[in-house]
Amino acid sequence: MHNPFVHIELHTDDVAGAQKFYKQLFSWKFPPMGPTYTGVDVGEGTGGGIQKKMMAAAPTMWLPYVLVESVKK
Repeated sequence: MHNPFVHIELHTDDVAGAQKFYKQLFSWKFPPMGPTYTGVDVGEGTGGGIQKKMMAAAPTMWLPYVLVESVKK
């Protein structure tokens, strides 16, 4: 794949609930990566992180990161 997803991040109001849901559904693991950020270890494939939404009015969402050669292009 020329431009693969390299990180996927969940922004949510309920970090603990999301962890419980995805652990039961996919057996994902959630290593702590800081005081407000949790990793998402999917085993094989692209992992990412989970964090509490920074703005309460923002929707819960997955934010994918894609590898590119140049951000300016």
